[in-house]
Amino acid sequence: MRTLAAFIFLSAALLNGQEHNPAKTCGEHGQGLLTDAYYQAVLERALRPPNERMSLISISVSGPYAQWRLVLRERGSKFELLRGTTESHVYESLADLDATCQLPSDVISAERLKVKWESVELPAAKFGQLHREFTSALSQYASNVQARYAPLLATGTFSITFHVPEYTVLYDNRSEHIEIRAVDSTPDPDKMDPIVKWTHSVLKLGEESFPKK
Repeated sequence: MRTLAAFIFLSAALLNGQEHNPAKTCGEHGQGLLTDAYYQAVLERALRPPNERMSLISISVSGPYAQWRLVLRERGSKFELLRGTTESHVYESLADLDATCQLPSDVISAERLKVKWESVELPAAKFGQLHREFTSALSQYASNVQARYAPLLATGTFSITFHVPEYTVLYDNRSEHIEIRAVDSTPDPDKMDPIVKWTHSVLKLGEESFPKK
Protein backbone atom coordinates (compact mmCIF):
# COMPACT_ATOMS: atom_id res chain seq x y z
CA MET A 1 0.00 0.00 0.00
CA ARG A 2 1.25 3.44 -0.75
CA THR A 3 0.06 6.72 0.60
CA LEU A 4 -0.17 9.86 -1.44
CA ALA A 5 -0.96 13.38 -0.32
CA ALA A 6 -2.89 15.80 -2.45
CA PHE A 7 -3.16 19.50 -1.77
CA ILE A 8 -5.50 22.21 -2.94
CA PHE A 9 -3.73 25.50 -2.28
CA LEU A 10 -5.15 28.81 -1.34
CA SER A 11 -5.19 31.45 -4.01
CA ALA A 12 -3.66 34.84 -3.51
CA ALA A 13 -7.12 36.04 -2.61
CA LEU A 14 -7.20 33.70 0.37
CA LEU A 15 -3.59 34.25 1.40
CA ASN A 16 -4.28 37.97 1.47
CA GLY A 17 -7.97 37.89 2.23
CA GLN A 18 -8.27 41.41 3.52
CA GLU A 19 -7.17 42.85 0.19
CA HIS A 20 -9.89 41.06 -1.75
CA ASN A 21 -12.47 40.92 1.03
CA PRO A 22 -12.21 44.28 2.81
CA ALA A 23 -13.26 44.32 6.45
CA LYS A 24 -15.86 46.99 5.74
CA THR A 25 -17.80 44.47 3.58
CA CYS A 26 -17.87 41.92 6.39
CA GLY A 27 -21.21 41.79 8.14
CA GLU A 28 -21.92 40.79 11.70
CA HIS A 29 -22.44 37.21 10.58
CA GLY A 30 -19.57 37.10 8.10
CA GLN A 31 -19.79 37.05 4.34
CA GLY A 32 -22.64 34.60 3.98
CA LEU A 33 -20.92 32.92 1.02
CA LEU A 34 -20.86 29.44 2.52
CA THR A 35 -23.79 27.45 1.13
CA ASP A 36 -24.37 23.72 0.69
CA ALA A 37 -23.57 24.10 -3.01
CA TYR A 38 -20.30 25.88 -2.19
CA TYR A 39 -19.31 23.19 0.31
CA GLN A 40 -20.17 20.38 -2.11
CA ALA A 41 -18.16 22.05 -4.88
CA VAL A 42 -15.12 22.32 -2.61
CA LEU A 43 -15.36 18.63 -1.70
CA GLU A 44 -15.78 17.65 -5.35
CA ARG A 45 -12.59 19.46 -6.34
CA ALA A 46 -10.64 18.32 -3.31
CA LEU A 47 -11.48 14.63 -3.75
CA ARG A 48 -10.50 14.32 -7.38
CA PRO A 49 -8.00 11.46 -7.45
CA PRO A 50 -4.34 12.08 -8.33
CA ASN A 51 -3.40 11.63 -12.00
CA GLU A 52 -7.10 11.63 -12.86
CA ARG A 53 -6.58 12.24 -16.57
CA MET A 54 -4.43 9.13 -16.91
CA SER A 55 -7.33 6.75 -16.21
CA LEU A 56 -9.07 5.00 -19.08
CA ILE A 57 -11.88 3.74 -16.87
CA SER A 58 -12.88 4.99 -13.43
CA ILE A 59 -15.86 4.43 -11.16
CA SER A 60 -16.11 6.44 -7.97
CA VAL A 61 -18.41 6.21 -4.96
CA SER A 62 -19.04 8.96 -2.43
CA GLY A 63 -21.74 10.07 -0.02
CA PRO A 64 -23.48 13.46 0.01
CA TYR A 65 -21.15 15.98 1.62
CA ALA A 66 -18.92 13.03 2.54
CA GLN A 67 -15.28 13.80 3.19
CA TRP A 68 -14.16 10.58 1.51
CA ARG A 69 -14.26 8.93 -1.89
CA LEU A 70 -13.57 5.43 -3.19
CA VAL A 71 -12.30 5.12 -6.76
CA LEU A 72 -11.97 2.01 -8.91
CA ARG A 73 -9.80 2.69 -11.92
CA GLU A 74 -7.49 1.42 -14.62
CA ARG A 75 -4.26 3.36 -14.99
CA GLY A 76 -1.28 2.38 -17.09
CA SER A 77 -2.59 -1.18 -17.62
CA LYS A 78 -2.88 -1.61 -13.85
CA PHE A 79 -6.04 -1.77 -11.80
CA GLU A 80 -6.44 -0.21 -8.39
CA LEU A 81 -8.77 0.90 -5.66
CA LEU A 82 -8.13 4.29 -4.10
CA ARG A 83 -9.55 5.93 -1.03
CA GLY A 84 -9.29 9.66 -0.48
CA THR A 85 -10.05 11.14 2.93
CA THR A 86 -9.82 14.75 4.02
CA GLU A 87 -7.61 15.26 7.06
CA SER A 88 -9.60 18.16 8.51
CA HIS A 89 -13.23 19.05 8.97
CA VAL A 90 -13.89 20.89 5.72
CA TYR A 91 -17.14 22.64 6.63
CA GLU A 92 -15.73 24.01 9.88
CA SER A 93 -12.67 25.33 8.05
CA LEU A 94 -14.82 27.04 5.44
CA ALA A 95 -17.14 28.43 8.11
CA ASP A 96 -14.19 29.97 9.94
CA LEU A 97 -13.04 31.65 6.72
CA ASP A 98 -16.53 32.90 5.99
CA ALA A 99 -16.89 34.29 9.51
CA THR A 100 -13.64 36.27 9.16
CA CYS A 101 -14.45 37.39 5.61
CA GLN A 102 -11.58 35.46 4.05
CA LEU A 103 -13.63 33.00 2.00
CA PRO A 104 -13.05 33.59 -1.75
CA SER A 105 -16.11 33.89 -3.94
CA ASP A 106 -14.29 31.65 -6.43
CA VAL A 107 -14.80 28.05 -5.31
CA ILE A 108 -11.73 26.88 -7.25
CA SER A 109 -9.46 28.74 -4.87
CA ALA A 110 -11.55 28.13 -1.82
CA GLU A 111 -9.50 26.17 0.67
CA ARG A 112 -6.15 24.74 1.52
CA LEU A 113 -7.22 21.18 1.99
CA LYS A 114 -5.05 18.19 2.69
CA VAL A 115 -6.37 14.88 1.38
CA LYS A 116 -4.86 11.53 2.22
CA TRP A 117 -4.92 9.12 -0.71
CA GLU A 118 -4.33 5.40 -0.20
CA SER A 119 -4.29 2.77 -2.92
CA VAL A 120 -4.16 -0.98 -3.38
CA GLU A 121 -3.71 -2.89 -6.61
CA LEU A 122 -6.54 -5.08 -7.83
CA PRO A 123 -6.27 -8.19 -10.01
CA ALA A 124 -7.53 -7.57 -13.52
CA ALA A 125 -10.16 -10.27 -12.99
CA LYS A 126 -11.52 -8.52 -9.89
CA PHE A 127 -11.74 -5.18 -11.66
CA GLY A 128 -13.44 -6.85 -14.62
CA GLN A 129 -15.95 -8.51 -12.29
CA LEU A 130 -16.80 -5.21 -10.58
CA HIS A 131 -17.15 -3.52 -13.97
CA ARG A 132 -19.51 -6.23 -15.24
CA GLU A 133 -21.56 -6.04 -12.06
CA PHE A 134 -21.79 -2.28 -12.39
CA THR A 135 -22.95 -2.33 -16.02
CA SER A 136 -25.45 -5.08 -15.16
CA ALA A 137 -26.79 -2.99 -12.28
CA LEU A 138 -26.88 0.04 -14.57
CA SER A 139 -29.00 -1.90 -17.07
CA GLN A 140 -31.47 -2.87 -14.34
CA TYR A 141 -31.44 0.70 -13.06
CA ALA A 142 -32.48 1.93 -16.53
CA SER A 143 -35.24 -0.70 -16.66
CA ASN A 144 -36.56 0.52 -13.32
CA VAL A 145 -36.62 4.07 -14.66
CA GLN A 146 -38.74 2.93 -17.61
CA ALA A 147 -41.04 0.92 -15.37
CA ARG A 148 -41.77 4.01 -13.28
CA TYR A 149 -42.64 6.10 -16.33
CA ALA A 150 -46.33 5.20 -16.74
CA PRO A 151 -47.25 5.19 -13.00
CA LEU A 152 -45.51 8.53 -12.54
CA LEU A 153 -47.52 10.14 -15.32
CA ALA A 154 -50.76 8.46 -14.26
CA THR A 155 -50.63 9.38 -10.58
CA GLY A 156 -48.32 12.38 -10.48
CA THR A 157 -46.94 11.07 -7.19
CA PHE A 158 -43.42 10.19 -6.21
CA SER A 159 -41.68 9.02 -3.07
CA ILE A 160 -39.46 11.09 -0.82
CA THR A 161 -37.07 9.52 1.67
CA PHE A 162 -35.47 11.12 4.70
CA HIS A 163 -32.49 10.20 6.84
CA VAL A 164 -31.30 7.28 4.72
CA PRO A 165 -27.84 6.68 3.25
CA GLU A 166 -27.36 8.17 -0.18
CA TYR A 167 -24.45 7.70 -2.58
CA THR A 168 -23.22 9.30 -5.76
CA VAL A 169 -21.68 6.97 -8.33
CA LEU A 170 -19.64 8.44 -11.18
CA TYR A 171 -18.57 6.39 -14.19
CA ASP A 172 -16.21 7.55 -16.93
CA ASN A 173 -14.49 5.68 -19.75
CA ARG A 174 -13.41 8.62 -21.93
CA SER A 175 -16.53 8.10 -24.09
CA GLU A 176 -19.40 7.85 -21.63
CA HIS A 177 -19.83 9.84 -18.43
CA ILE A 178 -22.60 8.71 -16.09
CA GLU A 179 -23.66 10.11 -12.72
CA ILE A 180 -26.16 8.23 -10.57
CA ARG A 181 -27.72 9.05 -7.22
CA ALA A 182 -28.34 5.84 -5.31
CA VAL A 183 -30.70 6.02 -2.31
CA ASP A 184 -30.28 3.21 0.20
CA SER A 185 -33.90 3.22 1.34
CA THR A 186 -34.56 -0.42 2.23
CA PRO A 187 -32.67 -3.21 4.03
CA ASP A 188 -34.55 -5.85 2.00
CA PRO A 189 -32.10 -7.25 -0.59
CA ASP A 190 -34.99 -8.24 -2.87
CA LYS A 191 -36.23 -4.65 -3.03
CA MET A 192 -32.88 -2.90 -2.97
CA ASP A 193 -31.86 -0.76 -5.92
CA PRO A 194 -29.27 -2.64 -8.03
CA ILE A 195 -26.85 0.28 -7.95
CA VAL A 196 -27.12 0.37 -4.15
CA LYS A 197 -26.30 -3.34 -4.00
CA TRP A 198 -23.24 -2.75 -6.15
CA THR A 199 -22.26 0.22 -4.00
CA HIS A 200 -22.41 -1.96 -0.88
CA SER A 201 -19.96 -4.39 -2.47
CA VAL A 202 -17.53 -1.54 -3.20
CA LEU A 203 -17.86 -0.14 0.32
CA LYS A 204 -17.15 -3.61 1.72
CA LEU A 205 -14.09 -3.91 -0.52
CA GLY A 206 -12.93 -0.53 0.77
CA GLU A 207 -13.30 -1.65 4.39
CA GLU A 208 -11.30 -4.81 3.66
CA SER A 209 -8.62 -2.99 1.69
CA PHE A 210 -8.18 -0.06 4.09
CA PRO A 211 -8.90 -1.37 7.59
CA LYS A 212 -9.20 1.15 10.39
CA LYS A 213 -6.02 1.46 12.41
